[in-house]
Amino acid sequence: MSLYPWRIRLAVILTHLVVLAVFLGVGVWIDRQYGSSPKALLISLVLSFPCVQLISWRLIKRMKRTSV
Repeated sequence: MSLYPWRIRLAVILTHLVVLAVFLGVGVWIDRQYGSSPKALLISLVLSFPCVQLISWRLIKRMKRTSV
């Protein structure tokens, strides 16, 4: 028996990948615009972790509430 159904696990993994791609894309773009080599990339990586945790928590909560 698994802790969460496969749909919730898949949604969480895809959410992590999408949020990480967005934050890293913004970090790379800022680095290229302002020439601040790895600083914005590292800051965006650090900021993405709490954001993705909050989004995942809300997603799991909503999916568990709507599932029968």
